[in-house]
Amino acid sequence: IELVDGLAYVAAGGSLHIVDVSNPATPLELGSVRPSGGVTNFVISGDLAYVAAEIAGLRIIDVSDPATPTEIGFLDTPGYARGITVVGTIAYVVGFDSGLRVIDVSNPTTPIEIGFVDTPRATWDVKTMGTLAFLACGDSGLRVIDVSNPAAPVEIGALDTPGYSRQLALVGTIAYIADTGSGLRVVDVSHPAAPVEVGAADVPSN
Repeated sequence: IELVDGLAYVAAGGSLHIVDVSNPATPLELGSVRPSGGVTNFVISGDLAYVAAEIAGLRIIDVSDPATPTEIGFLDTPGYARGITVVGTIAYVVGFDSGLRVIDVSNPTTPIEIGFVDTPRATWDVKTMGTLAFLACGDSGLRVIDVSNPAAPVEIGALDTPGYSRQLALVGTIAYIADTGSGLRVVDVSHPAAPVEVGAADVPSN
């Protein structure tokens, strides 16, 4: 889910739903779209939704009219697209057997891959901070990628978490990692070449 200007964008059942939540007591769905491959993850930027759509790669949806969201562009990335973030005109897409793909989306109707770096087999999430991309890489933990040259991203650091890293969030120089089997891991990334775990909390189940 992502909240933007009184609208909730929700991934559910393989579709992207747009819900008016300006009155929280009576949320109202305005429109929905099911892109090829469904919706595994997404990010809203301006009037566009960038969707990681499993086997269908990157799909770009025009959401300027919430009642009729419409796919306007796509790039069929290798493997299964599972995580995405967008910074300016660059989309970073990760997935299963697909590494980190760096994609120019300055023309959303014709996104173009401009860089790539291999990652451990199952990569689930990606977040950025400045010229760095942080990846949740399953049983390979946290990986740190230098993307200062989008055409040639390179891994510069890593931390093998105890469990299976699925999602992460960045707040300042702290990464919070949802690590299946070992709960929440709190990692100091102020020195990205050598991330250090500084805390952890167990959580129920997975």
